[in-house]
Amino acid sequence: MSSERSACEALRSKRNAVLRSAMMEQVKLPLRSARESQASVTRSSTASSDGDSNGMEVEEAPLSQGFSQGFSQGLTQGLSQGLTQRLTQHFSQSQATAVQSDQEEVERIDFSMLGEARPVSETEYGARDDQYREKITKLATEIDRMSPNMLAEQKFKDITEKVSLINQDRKELIANYNEANEAFKKCCERRKEAFLQAYEQVESVIDTTYKDLTRTLQFTTGGQALLALTNPEEPYLGGVKYTVSPVGKQYRDIGQLSGGEKTIATLALLFALHNYRRAPFFIMDEIDDALDNANVERVAKYVEENCRRIQCIIISHKDLLFERSDSLVGVYHNWEEASSSILTIDLRKYDSAEEQHE
Repeated sequence: MSSERSACEALRSKRNAVLRSAMMEQVKLPLRSARESQASVTRSSTASSDGDSNGMEVEEAPLSQGFSQGFSQGLTQGLSQGLTQRLTQHFSQSQATAVQSDQEEVERIDFSMLGEARPVSETEYGARDDQYREKITKLATEIDRMSPNMLAEQKFKDITEKVSLINQDRKELIANYNEANEAFKKCCERRKEAFLQAYEQVESVIDTTYKDLTRTLQFTTGGQALLALTNPEEPYLGGVKYTVSPVGKQYRDIGQLSGGEKTIATLALLFALHNYRRAPFFIMDEIDDALDNANVERVAKYVEENCRRIQCIIISHKDLLFERSDSLVGVYHNWEEASSSILTIDLRKYDSAEEQHE
């Protein structure tokens, strides 16, 4: 009996080790429900009682077989009274309790999923054992190569939190971007409106201004000037093309004109811009340098006719401009004081005296 007790304890320890290993390795065992297990225990108890009434002895082999195949979790309560009486006839009270637990755990396992049992020779068993061990070794080697990181779950949680914060910041940035984009679009619309307002007004008077500066007795209509946007959809991102047609010539880009023609075209654009937004005065330095006398006289006449709207300070060496001026300011070298001096002459009083004399 002592040897059988030792064998039972060894098998019980082995069973517990196998169950613990299965739990740690998350191996799912084929277990029956509590009701099915209790029914199986009751049937076993009933069969044992019938055997005892017929005078049959208790066989040790089924118990040993139950110990060797014990794979289960938990205990099933409610053993039948017949099974308890049967066990107490051969074991002490403490041993009978252990045997009852073993019997219940054996009944919890559904061995029907394992297929039909068939005898296996020691040679075949050894070959299969070696095959399974070799497979386990290969799997263990592959797992070692993977180098699993035991802190991966915590790192995953940390990264998930960081991603959540980044997504929150991203949403805020997108909201700020949309707000800034809307403000930028409104600014672009206002800028476009302001640009087109100025352009349309300048474009409407540029041709008339250029005609006034180029009109002669022979060509009473004068020349023509045109402004065109290079990018009508986004005018402030493009440029403005300025082309003129001097008297008796075809349309040309301003870069293809002569010096005098460029001066007249530039003055026409300057006066057209002044018509949109007036400046208090103009200071023009030798604008008549590239002009002949006829063009100088036309420029002086235009300035004189528009003097009520434009105040001009013109630096010049041409008498034709002097004659049509209201005042003259001269700078000369004062030899006595060894410095420059300024001399001013108001020509309007001479015009008044001439008119009275007439």
